[in-house]
Amino acid sequence: MKKNEAMKNKYNREWGIMIKPDLKNMRTIEMTREFPDLTEQETHKILTEWNNTKVVYPRDKCIHHLFEEQVLLTPDNIAVVYEDDQVSYAELNAKANKLAHYLANEGAMDNTIVALCLERGIEMIAALLAISKTGATYLPLDAIYPKARQEMMLQDAHPVLFLTQRSLLDNIPQSAVKILLIDDKEKYANEPTDNLLDGNPLSPLYVLFTSGSTGKPKGVPVLQRSTVNLINSFSKLLKVSKDDIVLTVTTIAFDIAELDIYLALLNGAKLVIGSRETSMNMELLMEKFETSNATIFQATPITHRMLIQAGWKGKQDLKIISGGDAMSRELGSNLIARTREVWNCYGPTETTIYNTAKKVIPEDTSGEGSVSIGRPIDNNTMYILNAEMMPVPVGVPGELYIGGDGLSPGYLNHPEMTASRFVPNPFSENQDELIYKSGDLGKYLPDGNMVFITRIDTQVKIRGFRIELGEIESTLSSYPGIKDAVVIARDNASGDKMLIAYFTTKTTQNIKMIQLGGFLKSKLPDYMIPSIISKLDKIPLTANNKVDRRSLSTATLPEVEEDANFVAPSTEREIRLAAIWRDVLKIDKIGIHSRFLELGGHSLMAAQLITKIKKEFNVEVPFRNIFDGLTISGLLNYIDEQQISI
Repeated sequence: MKKNEAMKNKYNREWGIMIKPDLKNMRTIEMTREFPDLTEQETHKILTEWNNTKVVYPRDKCIHHLFEEQVLLTPDNIAVVYEDDQVSYAELNAKANKLAHYLANEGAMDNTIVALCLERGIEMIAALLAISKTGATYLPLDAIYPKARQEMMLQDAHPVLFLTQRSLLDNIPQSAVKILLIDDKEKYANEPTDNLLDGNPLSPLYVLFTSGSTGKPKGVPVLQRSTVNLINSFSKLLKVSKDDIVLTVTTIAFDIAELDIYLALLNGAKLVIGSRETSMNMELLMEKFETSNATIFQATPITHRMLIQAGWKGKQDLKIISGGDAMSRELGSNLIARTREVWNCYGPTETTIYNTAKKVIPEDTSGEGSVSIGRPIDNNTMYILNAEMMPVPVGVPGELYIGGDGLSPGYLNHPEMTASRFVPNPFSENQDELIYKSGDLGKYLPDGNMVFITRIDTQVKIRGFRIELGEIESTLSSYPGIKDAVVIARDNASGDKMLIAYFTTKTTQNIKMIQLGGFLKSKLPDYMIPSIISKLDKIPLTANNKVDRRSLSTATLPEVEEDANFVAPSTEREIRLAAIWRDVLKIDKIGIHSRFLELGGHSLMAAQLITKIKKEFNVEVPFRNIFDGLTISGLLNYIDEQQISI
């Protein structure tokens, strides 16, 4: 190590950290001198040996270049399957090329962004490839996001085009961006099918928006080269081949979907796309495992847990990837027993999906805490540092800092925010090299693997989605009549994270909770909607006049405000259905006119609800009936109609 003596003087201090919850219910790092010095050997091991990840990969190529190479190798292999439709590698490439030429003619090129909002299917995959082929960057929007949120993203990203389809026109905002319809196929039917020559590995492949503490989501551009490195690394870890079948159920607005898509398409494997209903209904998902013959499946821990709770017996040739949140040891043990391989992964959007990976073995599932997140993948570096950015000893908690080829250029159009999170790497001889300050707390195990502990700030994970509580608070505070708002996250009766919002009013005016809930649904995606919203006379404060989040997080859960038209279930069937709602929502008071979403229900809860209703009443209730606001009374009418028709 070239800078040994200088580094020794710099690092060999009596610094360590101690985790201490403050009055804001956050984790803070405080300096202490109770830990011994790091020896030169320990320093070298932590900074150098455990970050020895350099390998050769196609740094000079883009995602679409590697896909085009795969097309030449396996032109007749099935590339993508969606329900009853399928397409070969050669056919998919031809589709993508026609669309790419059309988009290029309309203004898509390097240093531009193309927004897209499409239903799941083959055309969606062709569109992703087409945008990449033009040299442009794609911005995926989920059609179920509120228009107001989509509009924020469009205003921040300044796309040159918006690619969508007729069936979704009512779901997207009226924007000044030029809209192109992918189903206007006559407009590009005569475009050439040859590959375009565009593509810069240092250009972003995609931009994804994450929750922002300032009240607005922030865009994260992820480079082509970074994605190529990720796919190259995971292809080796999972030994992916043309015989594999990757089942994907994740929206492309969540970055782990990119791993599913390109892990298949850059290896000649088959990509099977599950419908939105399949992603939320565990019985449909279990059925999809078998009908698709899937060999690789990725999801967040909550989906894996729901599968097991639904009675999934497993699939012994299936490789599981889990990420987006901590994996409990119990879940790890259950997954190992049911599958061929289980991989636990960690990484923020800012550093290209995943930066660490660990093949979970039985020894990882005993003891306390969560399963290890492993070591850095190829060409990534990970440091665990104290508040002075000094490396901590094994077993001592510190903040995770991430560097290497997965690093994003920063936040889109937010240089100050970028500078605060992407900081100079103090361990590099290259003064321009940066590392990402994650805000996550972790520690080293003796073998160099790492364990995720918690967040340092008020950021939380809900169903794998990263949420800044400040964004929800800002949205709540913008509602007429609300003075102050505080949002906390705490575990519900099932052990899952739930959001609880508290607010005070400017006057004595009465704010109707149903209207407030509707306002939030018009601004925020469903995973950011608080399960409980409660009015307070005043927000509790600490002695330092800061919000006392700790007292709120330990207080008795507030009850959901009862509707003025509340009618308790009385008939035998109403009582049976209400019992299912109580079991899923973990709420005592359920009226026959209550609406599922207004009681804090979300998509994954809706999946559980549908499964339990089918078992109890032998009727399959469509997801749209839940999200269209059917009450218990309305659902019983639907169930009666279906049972009569059987």
